[in-house]
Amino acid sequence: MSLILVTTENVKRVKQFDYWCSVSNKNPPELKGALEIHNLSEKLEASVAKQADCWWSLGRVLSRSSDAILAHMPHCTFNASDFGLMLGWRDLAESWINGQPLVLLVCDDPWLFREILSMGAVKIGRSPSLKIQEWRLFIRGIFARTKVTIRVLWEHLLTMSSRQNFPKKSKTLIVYGHSSSRPDGHDGYFGSLMSEEKNLMRVLHVDCIGSRREFLVDRKRTFSLHAWGSFIKAVSLPFFNWSPSAKIIRGKYGWLIRRAAMIESGTGQAAMIRWQQFCQQTWLKETQPKLILWPWENHGWERDLVRISRSLRVSTIGYQHTVVGRSEWNYACYGNQDGRASLPDKIFTNGPAGLKSLQAFGHSAEFLTDMGAFRLSSFEKLSYDPEGPVFVALPFEKKIAIQMLDAVLVLAGKPWNFLVKDHPMTPFSFLENDFLRRTNKPLEEHVNISKVIYAATTVGLESFLGGIPTIRFVPEKVVSNDPIPEAYNILAASKDSLRLVLESKCHPSFIDVCDVFSKPDIKSWCYSINKN
Repeated sequence: MSLILVTTENVKRVKQFDYWCSVSNKNPPELKGALEIHNLSEKLEASVAKQADCWWSLGRVLSRSSDAILAHMPHCTFNASDFGLMLGWRDLAESWINGQPLVLLVCDDPWLFREILSMGAVKIGRSPSLKIQEWRLFIRGIFARTKVTIRVLWEHLLTMSSRQNFPKKSKTLIVYGHSSSRPDGHDGYFGSLMSEEKNLMRVLHVDCIGSRREFLVDRKRTFSLHAWGSFIKAVSLPFFNWSPSAKIIRGKYGWLIRRAAMIESGTGQAAMIRWQQFCQQTWLKETQPKLILWPWENHGWERDLVRISRSLRVSTIGYQHTVVGRSEWNYACYGNQDGRASLPDKIFTNGPAGLKSLQAFGHSAEFLTDMGAFRLSSFEKLSYDPEGPVFVALPFEKKIAIQMLDAVLVLAGKPWNFLVKDHPMTPFSFLENDFLRRTNKPLEEHVNISKVIYAATTVGLESFLGGIPTIRFVPEKVVSNDPIPEAYNILAASKDSLRLVLESKCHPSFIDVCDVFSKPDIKSWCYSINKN
């Protein structure tokens, strides 16, 4: 016996163990003073990093089901599903089961608990309740999908009259409603491309709704996909969901797959993805475009877009618009169960680093072209001052942001001053003092920064390329998606090691931005569009 598995309420029943750890962020008070697993953050991150092949393999199997398109987990989307984290916990548990020290694992997650129990762990006390959680998610999902139905029906009613104005045989961008996009055609993903290519149209993804959609749609060159919806399809949305087969759930990793399906079914995303799928299929068949381009991430709805486009002989170009991080596993072709049949005819990368990463993910060089990053202008050399304050860039994920804030709060004081910038989408309050202050200015507007601490935000990449010593924060029991390419060695620190890393000699990086991102050539873009 080398792994004891208990819930929080049963911890007091365990009398003997060598080390302990808890899956949740709240540690049981009964374990105070006992030996906690050392460097758990780093061990869990390393364990998760080994799970790509496993997830791709499962993704290929799961995506054979027609309803898998409605979920993120079958498409190995690391930043939208925590399945990779669950695989990491499973891997750690397996090493403890086969190891020598007696480890106590506290786990209140009913699916992960049962998965680890099935591997040979010894349970003390009752397993965490499963049925109550699953029923709660089931009911919540119905309400969430119904809410989506009402919302998209309203969007359809507001936009349906514009449908007749869209030209046939067009060349079109399919884009999200990016915050920097404008009604004059400037786009957050494709820059000034529409200004240069006057016949290029733009269609907005169905997640662009309300005031953002009203701001961008001009009914001349920019339209909303909601216009191609229908009342009958909308009212059916609450009944769509991803449901893996009983055979798969009974197999290896079955409890974790069941967990992923239940959590995703507790949201309205399946309805939104199905609506996107229907609207884009109707738009393609009705307008018969010559060419479509979109910010490609290899999600399920994109794979369906490629398949239907290919059947209609519509040319497809996917643009790798984002940075290339260490866990962008959804970009790999290894998870596509039908291979190139669901990949764009051509893939434009944002630079040499992106091109190399896609080749490493199994994409053939003949389908890849480095066309540059329209966001390149945001990566400029920054003002470095070794005696200046430390800039703390909090991510969108509040759990990680709170951990970062707690870590720097302990260290705030001579010789360190911290400037904390929270994410605009998830702001929250904290107590400021002389050594820990909030800033609303972005990194590039500061003139005396000594170091930058970041997690799961492109501010880390901006800092690194801008010549500021950059430290990646490793959160506890959560794995963040790092935007900096794996080829570059970035200093990393957990809450426990942050002091030592800050005290170490951190030197500015001297990386040429063009080694990561290429400058876009608008003429090349226009040529590529027109030759299709």
